[in-house]
Amino acid sequence: MSDRSIVNVIGESLHESSLSAKEFHSELTAAVCKNRSTDGYVTDYLSAIASARQPTFQSARVIGTRLELLQTIENQDWGGDGTVPMVSAVPLEMDPTAATHVWGLHSRLTSEEGLQEHMLGALGAGRVPMDRFRSSVGNDQVRLELDDAYEADVQFDLVAALDDMSEQTLTAEAIRFDDGMAVHTTLHRSERRYIGPITLPEGAWRVSVRGVRVVGTEDVILALRSDGTVSNEEADFV
Repeated sequence: MSDRSIVNVIGESLHESSLSAKEFHSELTAAVCKNRSTDGYVTDYLSAIASARQPTFQSARVIGTRLELLQTIENQDWGGDGTVPMVSAVPLEMDPTAATHVWGLHSRLTSEEGLQEHMLGALGAGRVPMDRFRSSVGNDQVRLELDDAYEADVQFDLVAALDDMSEQTLTAEAIRFDDGMAVHTTLHRSERRYIGPITLPEGAWRVSVRGVRVVGTEDVILALRSDGTVSNEEADFV
């Protein structure tokens, strides 16, 4: 067989292999879509096991009549486990940063003691009702309904709102700028709002309202004299 014939055979073989590889990956993609639409399919914890520090063949090139295997892709070594390249170890539907990386060869990955412990712990953690043991801040944020100024030494209602109304109460703290004086109150749920009484002496105040499981917020208000003025110090601040 001539060199040209050999090259043609290699080319045809590579073409057939490419078609087979494309068909293989198409089947994988179809299986992923099917699994995601299946009732009861577990997706809350999936983690690829990968090793990226072992010499691994990752691509190949044709040189004359020879097929040379390379441990790089376009001169870049992306690593692997000695059998599976790193770029092939993480499924298309999975975030690469969620992979569990270990040191070892492909044939020994499943027998690594540290990896076994990690997987057992990860699977068991999903059964722990963590919300029962800690308070986590959610995405809901407190919204204050405040005017810019109130009359000093006269009680008024501090009003706040939440989208899900999940809190029983909210806590409020007002700090006066000039001397750090603090005034506290509790806002109780009332229909679609949280309301709490507060009385502030004259001055400029930073008011903050927080809950246990929600993002707090704050605003600046003035407590004015009955004639609508403030002292010189507070006027300078404003």
